[in-house]
Amino acid sequence: MFYLQRGAIKIQNIKNRVLQIFNIKDCPYKLAKSMALGFGLAFLPLPAINIPLGVLLAKMLRLNIVATTLPALLLTYVSPILYILNYKTGALFITSSERLPQSITYDLSFWDRIIDFFTHAGPAYLLGSIINASLVAVLAYFIFPLIYKNSSKLFKKKDTKSMKIKNKAPEDNSY
Repeated sequence: MFYLQRGAIKIQNIKNRVLQIFNIKDCPYKLAKSMALGFGLAFLPLPAINIPLGVLLAKMLRLNIVATTLPALLLTYVSPILYILNYKTGALFITSSERLPQSITYDLSFWDRIIDFFTHAGPAYLLGSIINASLVAVLAYFIFPLIYKNSSKLFKKKDTKSMKIKNKAPEDNSY
């Protein structure tokens, strides 16, 4: 039961962050640039640096800081999947003649094996990160304004329906 509640809290947290993006009042194209920057930095291998770097770049480029940091916060939940996706994308373009080590056991040469693993997998991972970050940033820049405009229309429709019900005049039953 506890695990279900924790999962529900995480899902609710994600929903709240997504709704927070659509409640930002700013120019849609400025928000699109901010989101593109945030998604681009979230896909790059910059753990614990992407949010401060995003804030710094958003201030320098005069973008929305909240819209820049929210994609990084949203994608932290799926970062292991992103790491695999980045490696697989890079491996499509870079092939190595040597096989990667399949298992890494901890012993005295543990760090040597980690370094060996990243000397073979590192270039493919970095290339995949750059490709995926570029693609997602471009997609976010073009798709976000469309979603933002349509979501504001949906919110307005919901508000007008509730306003009509609240402002309905009481019926006059006097004869």
